[in-house]
Amino acid sequence: MKSTNKVIYKIFLLLLFAFCACDQSERNSGTGTISYVPEDCTMRGQNEFVYKVMTDTYLWNDIVPAIDPEVYATPSDLLADARNESVDRWSHITSETDYHSYYEEGKYFGLGFSFQYDNRENLRTSFVYKHSAAGEAGLERGDILLEINEKTVEEINNQGLWESIMGPDEPGITVELKIRDENGEEKYLLMEKNDVYINTVLFHDIIEVDGKKTGYLVLKSFLETTKKELDAVFADFKNVGVDDLILDLRYNSGGRFSSAVYLASLIGGSNVEGKIFQKHIHNDQHRDWDRNYSFLKHEYAINLSRVIFIATGTTCSASESVINGLAPFIDVVIVGDTTCGKPVGMYGHDFCDKRIQAIEFQVANADGQGAYFDGIPVDVAAKDDVSKKFGDLEEEMLKAALDYIASQPD
Repeated sequence: MKSTNKVIYKIFLLLLFAFCACDQSERNSGTGTISYVPEDCTMRGQNEFVYKVMTDTYLWNDIVPAIDPEVYATPSDLLADARNESVDRWSHITSETDYHSYYEEGKYFGLGFSFQYDNRENLRTSFVYKHSAAGEAGLERGDILLEINEKTVEEINNQGLWESIMGPDEPGITVELKIRDENGEEKYLLMEKNDVYINTVLFHDIIEVDGKKTGYLVLKSFLETTKKELDAVFADFKNVGVDDLILDLRYNSGGRFSSAVYLASLIGGSNVEGKIFQKHIHNDQHRDWDRNYSFLKHEYAINLSRVIFIATGTTCSASESVINGLAPFIDVVIVGDTTCGKPVGMYGHDFCDKRIQAIEFQVANADGQGAYFDGIPVDVAAKDDVSKKFGDLEEEMLKAALDYIASQPD
């Protein structure tokens, strides 16, 4: 079952257009800007451009092997041989159009849901985007998937169909699911692949226990559109005067750096304003690109001295930056499982309708703490209970976070 889980995770990272866990740092005052472009868009020209990036701005450029760009069939093949295999799990090449649609517009093409196994080996929906084919069809977190396109989950596993069962990402492609909902009712849902408009805030609520108000926020990713969503949530949190915050990043694999510092500033407020959030450190050829980025001032900041994070092995990159960046200044508690371990980031460069996303800097917080390639460890262990909705007080991870808050003296 573990190998099946790996296949499902891989497929749905692609279906959800997660690209990779990428700290997408916007360029600032020339930082991350290269002066060269491909000589032409022939395959040789593209390969030579990628090799130039890898020997110039790539964080581990000093160990890139000497290779002949002309012998590679694609730029991605060249990148695979050039990158630091011992630690770099993220450098890749993607579509320029898809990249900008996803990170800047919050949009991708597909169905708009993900799934995973629960502790009884039922395959359940883990989350659904509201403005998607899946959301409009009524699919919800916790629904058990019984069949996809008339194939049972067991048949899909046995026949190795996960990479093809949903069909190509093209207009007009339909997918039929047979599900069992939380009431035990079995039903069929028919959905057609289309543009998915991502709500990065999957859920938020204010939980009141023993007279204390705790804000609860489930955040899926950091996109350019995330900032507006966060403003609405934190305006609500500030208006009611939350005493604590549980920030659920269990499925958040990263995204835009600017949205990460935006969130961290909303949390810490006056406790962190103007202080260093994150340092970006480059290879020896580009130390002039090194920068310190500070927390911002925000109207809806809630000025907390403590935050409880819910994390898993999918909590990555910009998510880890929020955790690591706040740690020197406020009490940071992690519930769940060790994070993915990505203390590095990339700027990205467009070329010939493609975009190379190569690791170009390492990150550290104000105390110089970084290099968490093995992930950031948890304080309270807990498992994701996908059988329960977000906000259910009996869901294991949320319950563990609330129990931690209740156990602390006022």
